[in-house]
Amino acid sequence: MWRCNPASVTKGSERVLCGEFWFDFGDTSFPDENWLDFVSPVFGWWCAEFDRLKDTGKAEFEFMDSPCAISAVSQKQDVSLVGFWSGERRASCQMPVSDFQAGFVKILIAFEDACRDANFQQDAEWLQDLRVRYFGK
Repeated sequence: MWRCNPASVTKGSERVLCGEFWFDFGDTSFPDENWLDFVSPVFGWWCAEFDRLKDTGKAEFEFMDSPCAISAVSQKQDVSLVGFWSGERRASCQMPVSDFQAGFVKILIAFEDACRDANFQQDAEWLQDLRVRYFGK
């Protein structure tokens, strides 16, 4: 399940949007609970990976600030997910593709709303554009 902390939204030294987001594999938070990373460009990459997952059945959801990624392989209506850190398997689970995608859309919306609250209007519009362009919601 995708998780995030919308209250963590901030601008880095180069005015790049940052925030805390991670994925819970049951009792394992990946890469770590309250993982701070770049919302942009990571969310842009991940939206493209959702398209790739739909088209090819495989995708890599990489984090920018670490050598870790979530590898996804879809099988009919389900997706098998494996979290890797420096190539080492750390966690895995299986879930419906629709739940995996819907959870990500929820964190897009949460960060979009947090950007509006923080008066990061341009970032809020960018997140909204990603959401609508890739997920139609």
